[in-house]
Amino acid sequence: MRRILLFLALMLIGINADAQTLAQIRAKDREGDAYSQYLMGFNYANGLNGLKRDYTEAKVWLDKAVNNGSGIAAEFLGTLYYYGIGEWKDTSKSLYYYRKAKELGAKDIDIVESRIRECFNRLNSPADSRSQNKPIIALAMTNKAKFDPSRPPILEIVPNSFKFIDPNGNNAIDAGEQCFLSFEVTNKGKGTAQGCMVNIQSADNIKGLQLGSVELPSLNAGETEKVRVPITADMDIRDGIADLVVQVNEPHGLGTDPLQLSINTKRFVAPKLEVVDYAITSTSGNTLTRKSPFDLQVLLQNLNHGNAEDIRVDFKVPAGVIVMNSDVQTQNFSNFPGGSTKSLVYQLIVTDNFKSNSIPIDIHVSEKYGKYAQDKHIDLQLNQSMATNKIKVEGKGQESKSFDIQVASLTSDVDKVPSVVSTKANNAFAVVIANESYNKEPGVPFAANDGKVFAEYCKKVLGLPDGNVHLAVNATLNDMKHEIGWLTKVLETRKGKAKAIVYYAGHGIPDEASKNAYILPVDGYGSDVSTGYPLERLYKDLGSEPSEAVTIFIDACFSGAKREGGMLASARGIALKANRGEPVGNMVVFSAAQGDETAYPYKKEGHGLFTYYLLKELKDTKGEVSLKQLGDFVTEKVSQQAIVINSKPQTPTVIPSKNVVGKWENWTFK
Repeated sequence: MRRILLFLALMLIGINADAQTLAQIRAKDREGDAYSQYLMGFNYANGLNGLKRDYTEAKVWLDKAVNNGSGIAAEFLGTLYYYGIGEWKDTSKSLYYYRKAKELGAKDIDIVESRIRECFNRLNSPADSRSQNKPIIALAMTNKAKFDPSRPPILEIVPNSFKFIDPNGNNAIDAGEQCFLSFEVTNKGKGTAQGCMVNIQSADNIKGLQLGSVELPSLNAGETEKVRVPITADMDIRDGIADLVVQVNEPHGLGTDPLQLSINTKRFVAPKLEVVDYAITSTSGNTLTRKSPFDLQVLLQNLNHGNAEDIRVDFKVPAGVIVMNSDVQTQNFSNFPGGSTKSLVYQLIVTDNFKSNSIPIDIHVSEKYGKYAQDKHIDLQLNQSMATNKIKVEGKGQESKSFDIQVASLTSDVDKVPSVVSTKANNAFAVVIANESYNKEPGVPFAANDGKVFAEYCKKVLGLPDGNVHLAVNATLNDMKHEIGWLTKVLETRKGKAKAIVYYAGHGIPDEASKNAYILPVDGYGSDVSTGYPLERLYKDLGSEPSEAVTIFIDACFSGAKREGGMLASARGIALKANRGEPVGNMVVFSAAQGDETAYPYKKEGHGLFTYYLLKELKDTKGEVSLKQLGDFVTEKVSQQAIVINSKPQTPTVIPSKNVVGKWENWTFK
């Protein structure tokens, strides 16, 4: 029964072993394919594909795959040693291969991390260590009668057999850590060795180390025994190098020669675990509503340099809120280096049984010492806005104490929109058009997020009522005509007592003949300007109506036609120097780039470069900024950063109409 269960366990690990013929597998092996090498090992281990079960041959192939970077092969080997399949159980080897699997990218990282902890606990258990506290003299007296002077044992430590086993795998004895020194002892004599002790001593009497002794069982002539000796560091140990002397003592003086080893020691540096950021995301819809599933993405970070161990994260929601992936409500991690981040995703749904509009969520975080982790309370609100794309975060682990740990974030700093207005700007209106996903043209990275966040700034920072802000994401030509038409009618009816804001992110295209510039709807063609919306028309429609001020922001560029026809797609916008027209009326136009430049994205922040610094200044000034100050800030920052991150120039421009020259500099949004 045990053999059947073990076979099933192995099959689960090798579930990806596809039904390839042996000839196909060997052909790919000759090309150095690691997965094919894993398949050979898997087939040998299970006696499949016409091969006789051979664990020795399986290990040869699996080691070959591991050396070529196969994480699944390492996981498979770790399991073989974990269950003792093919040879005697070897926890040290199991730990080695599971750590290798984690390094290479295991199939199931949670299982691998759990096995790493279990292996170390095995090694740390009294039953496994076989440590005794029997005096050497007493042992000698007990076994004296068994000693044959004519056939003495001769003990020797096997060269190159030393292995240092530590929980976090950093090859150092950390403060508060119990490690093991593993090596082999062989008997080259003719008689049996009895009552031997394996001792480790400090050559330099380093403080803070507890060095163990282990009894060596009887060792017959010609036999080799593996031993493990515990080494424990006190919490007050310092950074340094421990010079250790290892020796096997035999009661009659026939033990091994002493060997000296040097192992690094590391002082205790406290970790600091915190939930540093969170975001709610959805695949459909833009707001959090009842009976509509959404993801709560939580970012956990170690903000100190010390390594955290035995981390546990418990996620609690109120009754009426369901965690659909309930298997992640409690998560465990073996270790977490300084600076590391981990993104945790909880799939939630709010039912009709939850009556409040405020959703309290508690996240309890704990670690080995019970005092270096901080809990997090989050209040979500029904009808609050959500992102439509899950944020990708790469975890990072750093051990150097020379680096400065920066607080990580799931979103850009400008995405956390402050609510700073006390009075509403009832006579201010905005149209925000964000075109990211085009039907016939390449997409515009981050344009949708640009528009959504800018719309939130209009409401929360500039004080525009919700109904005064129209957001059109991925707008068609008819959508754009409709929204601009609405804003034009608003200005007409307000008879000069209103302010207007227009924001556009997306592609821009030029007319190759006239050089006139167009903004491109998502159903438009980059090679056909008749499918675009002329900037000249935008200026004329809005500038011809009486207004206090019309401010236009354009995160697009209008350069780059190919000779063979069509447009040259750039990183952002469609990259020929276009005539962008002249603003009219009481109008100021902010453009992301000038001339034949490209308007680039700022990938790190998830925005257009121009839009990021526009939002940043609005956030830092709480909207209390003149147009002149805003233009100067954005132009300076974008010009500098474009060279740094893109190695190409991007210079924003501010163009006022003739009517407002000498006046617009002091305009504000409030």
